Amino acid sequence: MKKTIWLAIALAGLVAGLVAAGCSEGPEKNGSACDVNTVCDGICLLGMPDGLCTSICTVLPCGANEVCTWIAGNDYCLPACEANEDCRTGYACVLGVCRPPGGVGVVCEEDADCESGLCAAGLCSADCTTHADCPESLYCDDPGDGSMVCLADDCSSGVCLRWCTGHEDCAEGTYCLETETDGLRCAPIPDDGGQGTLGHNCSELPCVSPFVCHTRFDGDMQAYCTKDCSVASDCAPGMICQADATGTKRCLHRQFCDSCAFDGQCGFGVEKCVAADAAVSPGDAYCSTACDFEANNPGCPPDSECMEASFCVDSGTWVADCAECTGTCGPVGAATYQCFHTAGACASGGGSCTPCIEASDCTSGVCLDVIGLQFFGESNRICTEPCTAGVCPDGFFCYPVDGQDDQCIPRSGECSETSDGGQECDYCNWYANGLFNPFKGCEAGLCVEFEGVDRCFNQCDPGMADCPAYSTCGTESYYGGNWNVCVPTLTCLQYSQCIVQCPTGPASCGGGAPAYCL
Repeated sequence: MKKTIWLAIALAGLVAGLVAAGCSEGPEKNGSACDVNTVCDGICLLGMPDGLCTSICTVLPCGANEVCTWIAGNDYCLPACEANEDCRTGYACVLGVCRPPGGVGVVCEEDADCESGLCAAGLCSADCTTHADCPESLYCDDPGDGSMVCLADDCSSGVCLRWCTGHEDCAEGTYCLETETDGLRCAPIPDDGGQGTLGHNCSELPCVSPFVCHTRFDGDMQAYCTKDCSVASDCAPGMICQADATGTKRCLHRQFCDSCAFDGQCGFGVEKCVAADAAVSPGDAYCSTACDFEANNPGCPPDSECMEASFCVDSGTWVADCAECTGTCGPVGAATYQCFHTAGACASGGGSCTPCIEASDCTSGVCLDVIGLQFFGESNRICTEPCTAGVCPDGFFCYPVDGQDDQCIPRSGECSETSDGGQECDYCNWYANGLFNPFKGCEAGLCVEFEGVDRCFNQCDPGMADCPAYSTCGTESYYGGNWNVCVPTLTCLQYSQCIVQCPTGPASCGGGAPAYCL
């Protein structure tokens, strides 16, 4: 009997000792705090504040008052709630679930749901100054209250909410696009459709419908597939939606003088976006290219000159003179040289031989790219005027243009210097710049071979001015064709003397004129 009483007392002491030692009566329920020593009904998520007993719910459902929630890389059962007061310390009621305050980018309903204490537009956010301050899927912007915070991007419309000043501001798979109404915004880079589609060369292989081949002249080896467009987002990066020679708006590769807002639109190398002369076209900017200031031929396109460029921070463009920039302006690294249009802008005035981008820039309604003519190897878009009965002013020649009346074209292909200025019998070069051009060397007429050298002879086609004194209109064969030109009746040396002393012929000779002039 005594032995039985002693055993009962001993067992009671053991139970009391186990309770005092902290032994649990059973596994902790989901939602409880836990640590490495805790036995949970399921598992213990030690990464949660003070640990969290929970269960994986990818297969088995959660219990009553629990919600299967994706968190910490898996689906777990978390306590259901209606308000923050329903949750443990360190947890907030977010969309009916007790969970830790979320990091930037996590869904929220109020500021208390977020580690940062800031819920903006349904996401946990944080103050920012640039996109780099936010996670990749977010961008930095004003939610409407004047602050700058991280917000969720949305590209579902084809244009993202994320603003940009260049391609570097956009997330992977997107680029900076100039929109019609919202300024510069990021946009998804369109898929490359392959050969025969937008941007692909079509000099040998055809384009597939609905794409068409854009060519500047017969045999253009740089011809490419394009399509009709209405806004920039219809086109690929590096292209602009602009009227072509037919007046149809199409996706065209950006080239020198096309409008731009930042360097990346013009290319990814030596091309820069330079500001137009503020006195000519304030606020405008156009694509340029690098040049070699020290070289005899700096490498600039027609009607442009090589100048040192400085970067204007406020406008994001390059200027030839910092006086045209408000705010910070100066060189960036080594000296930068770019080609600036001699007219100050790429569309100016609209009169004959002024620069243009499309027909609407010209009073004549004709904006012609001279590269489409056989004598010129470089692009230069200029306003042209029709010939008058086949005749053009000095410095120009009359040339047939598809779809237009014959047009007066600058003999050099440039408006800054329309020809080399050669007069009748002056020496000339009809292979100027390595290209066949019988017009460039002469202010009027043709550069033809005479007395074993190339000289300028005026043309004398019907409707043109009569030949000067000491010359007669004759038909000569040059360049595979017959040309009506004023051929001197004297040697060119004699002609040059006589035309000065006797400008209208022997009757106008002054004293001392050579006998052969009389």
